[in-house]
Amino acid sequence: MAWVRQMKRSALLIIFSVFLLRSPFVAAALVAPQELPDLVEKVLPGVVNISSTTITETPPEMEAFSLFWGIPRERKQSSLGSGFIIDAAQGLVITNHHVVAHATEVQVSLVDKKTYDAKILGVDPKLDLALLKI
Repeated sequence: MAWVRQMKRSALLIIFSVFLLRSPFVAAALVAPQELPDLVEKVLPGVVNISSTTITETPPEMEAFSLFWGIPRERKQSSLGSGFIIDAAQGLVITNHHVVAHATEVQVSLVDKKTYDAKILGVDPKLDLALLKI
């Protein structure tokens, strides 16, 4: 079964690579501009902010402490990170796995301040990659 997991991981990496190479934002970064501001201006529309929410539970050994201090047994935990649009037409975004791991809600904010709910399409914890769709 380990080889199946390795095949899935390899396929996911190939898919990410294909989308990255097709992205106009990545293509702009591959053209060596004379100055850093030129590069930033070209790729900035592809950079996004990722916000995820996870429901965490108090561990059993901390339950008495939580009850004494009035800490809820379940609570929301937020995580922030960045990502990159790899296919704007399909709404595909690549980010780090640790940003969206165990998330119940994921939102993507664009440079123009528009925010979209996102769905996790695939993850690779070993490579720390996640593919989202907005």
